[in-house]
Amino acid sequence: MQFDNDTLRRLVNLDDESFRNIIRQISAAAGADSAKTESFITDVRGIKQSLSRMSPEQAEKILNSAGKEKSDQILRIINGGR
Repeated sequence: MQFDNDTLRRLVNLDDESFRNIIRQISAAAGADSAKTESFITDVRGIKQSLSRMSPEQAEKILNSAGKEKSDQILRIINGGR
C-alpha cells in the first residue's frame, strides 16, 4: 500500500471529529499512549496544516518507520478498511 496525494487529501478534508477518530485508531494501531494521543489531537487545525505541507513521500517515510505490519494496518484504517 502507498501513501499518495489522494490519501493526504482525504485526511485533510475530513471533518474534525472524523479526523480525531482516525488519529485515535492510528495511534492505537501504532501502540501509542492514549493520553498523549488525546493531548496531541487538541490541535486538529495544526495537524491538518502539517499534513497538507507534506509530500506523499515524506508521509510514507514517517509511516514506514512504524514497520511494515503496522504501516499496512494504519493505511487500511486511513482508507476505511480497504
